Amino acid sequence: MREELTERQKREIEYHRAHAATNVHRTQKATATDIATSERRRWWNPYWHTYTLVRSRDWRNKRVLVVGCGFGEDVIRMSCLAGEVYGFDISPESLEIANTRCARDARGKVVLDVMAAEQVLYPDDFFDCVYVRDILHHVEIKEAMKEISRVCKDGGVVVGLEMYAHSILEKIRNSKIVEKFFYNKMKEIIYGSNDIYITEDERKLTEVDIEFIRDVINFEIEEYFNMTIGRLLPDRFDFIAKAERRLLRTSTSLGRLLGNRVVFLGTVHKGRDDRSDFPN
Repeated sequence: MREELTERQKREIEYHRAHAATNVHRTQKATATDIATSERRRWWNPYWHTYTLVRSRDWRNKRVLVVGCGFGEDVIRMSCLAGEVYGFDISPESLEIANTRCARDARGKVVLDVMAAEQVLYPDDFFDCVYVRDILHHVEIKEAMKEISRVCKDGGVVVGLEMYAHSILEKIRNSKIVEKFFYNKMKEIIYGSNDIYITEDERKLTEVDIEFIRDVINFEIEEYFNMTIGRLLPDRFDFIAKAERRLLRTSTSLGRLLGNRVVFLGTVHKGRDDRSDFPN
C-alpha cells in the first residue's frame, strides 16, 4: 500500500486476519458460478440482480475490477463473463484464500493484489467495469469513490450492492431501546448466532451516501430490496423477499425509505473529477 494505513484500516486488517483463519476450509470447495451463468434468475435477490445487470452487457474483451474481493467468489464468478478480472482486498490473509480458489476455479486472466479501497494502485482509466459488493460500508466512501472514478474509463460502468438504511430507520435501529431489548434476539433469528460477520467500523449506507454516489457515477439504475429480510427475518424466506421486491420496485422513493439493500448501476463521467466535494 502506498500510504500509511489509517487506524480504521488497521482494525479491518486485524479483524479479517482472524476471519480468514476460521474460513480456510473454503479453499476445499469449488465456487458455484450459476449466479453468473444460469439463465434462471432469482429476480427478488439483490445479489443475483447485480449479476443480471452485469450480464446485460458484453464484457468478454473487457477488463473488470472487483473491489474488496475477500475470498474471491466474485472474481471467480466475474471470470465467467469478462476477458480480464482484477481483484483487491486490504487483507493479505483473505487474498491467500482467494488465490487458492481462483487458481482452481477461475477462467481466463485473473490478477489479485493487496490494497485499500481508498488507496488504489491501478493506473487511471484502466477498467471498463468496477463491481462493488458489500464494501463501501466498510470504507471511507468519498475517498473510495474518487479512486473508483479515477481507475474506471470515461463512460465505464460501476455496478454495486450495499447494505442500506434510511437515516430515520438507522436512528430507530441505534436507539437504546432496540440495542438493549431487541438486537441480540434479532441477531439470533436473522443469523442463527451472536457471532456474526460485522466489523467494528462498518455502517450501513444512508440516503446521503447514495446521493453522493449517484452524483459521482451518474446512476442509470437504482433499485431497493428487502424490508424485513435481513432486519427481522433471515434471507431464506423467498416468498417474503419476493413480496417485498414487488412492493419496493413500485416506487424508488418508497425503496429509499424502507429498503434494506440497494443495487445500482452507474457510468463514470470524467468531467466530474474536479468536484469540489471530493476529498483532496
